[in-house]
Amino acid sequence: MTSKTIKKASLTKRKSPRRARTTGTTSRSGLVPPSVEELFAKAFRLSPHPIGIIEMETGRCLGVNDACLEIFGFQRHEVIGKTTLMLGIWPDPQERVRLIDRLRAEGKVRNLEVSMRVRDGALRRFIISTDWITLRGNRCLLTIDNDITERKQAEEALHQKQLELQQSQAQLQDLASKLLTAQDSERQRIARDLHDDFSQRLVALTLDLAALDRQPSLSPESLGKALEPVREELAQLSDDLRRLAHRLHPSLLKHAGLRAALEEHIQQAMKRTELRITLKVGNVPESLPLDSATCLFRVCQESLQNVVKHANATEVLVKLSGSSKGIGLSVTDNGRGFDLHVSAVMQ
Repeated sequence: MTSKTIKKASLTKRKSPRRARTTGTTSRSGLVPPSVEELFAKAFRLSPHPIGIIEMETGRCLGVNDACLEIFGFQRHEVIGKTTLMLGIWPDPQERVRLIDRLRAEGKVRNLEVSMRVRDGALRRFIISTDWITLRGNRCLLTIDNDITERKQAEEALHQKQLELQQSQAQLQDLASKLLTAQDSERQRIARDLHDDFSQRLVALTLDLAALDRQPSLSPESLGKALEPVREELAQLSDDLRRLAHRLHPSLLKHAGLRAALEEHIQQAMKRTELRITLKVGNVPESLPLDSATCLFRVCQESLQNVVKHANATEVLVKLSGSSKGIGLSVTDNGRGFDLHVSAVMQ
């Protein structure tokens, strides 16, 4: 081989790698990039959301991912080749008709909330998005579901709790209003008692003492007899003031609880009046917040006072009962009532 021949061979060897680089279809790493179809297939399989592909012409299911089978409870062979109506996943078939009509009119549907039935018959809520795709030359419907059943249940439970809270707040406001009314009535009653009873009795005692002062010639024995009615009236006045202070805030309410305070108050009320009062207590905790106990005690106190003044009753039933919603107090008597219609007209 001549030197010229050797030179040509050397040139040929240097050019061969260059042609291989320019004509190759691999990436720099030497790997072939995945196609769009491969990427779609991988996303289809791995998606945590149910995905289904339906042939538009026949309505048959061509493919579903594992998430769809898991949520709806079917096996793959039970789904492929079947229509959604055959599988019974639409509680209302007309809802599917409306979905298809909307899809044809708008070209796609996004975030539509629907109900679907799973294999065991339970209804679940989904947000679905659908669009057209072409698969192997056939026009198909691609649907992606988002199961929101647990979220909807949580929202409904929260809504119920909010309603219960609103009702409790309304009851609390009503109870607070009644308490304020009872407190105002109690203040008015105490003011009347102090003015019409205690102050008059004190005036009478003052006059009695002034009359005795105008008789300095009385013997000690006569003076002692004259002062006896004054001493008795002062003792009675002291007892009445003590009972008044007790009605304002019974010590039993703080130290022994609501039930004991109500029992004592009812016993005292029966002594002062001719009423037969029965107390029934059920499912009430032994200890209650003092504010709540005071509120219930005041309502009962004012209710009994109203019975004495207005009802012309002979028997009264006081019921104190507890439940999961709270503690209720009711006062019922056998006296005369009033016409609600007339009361409303007068207001």
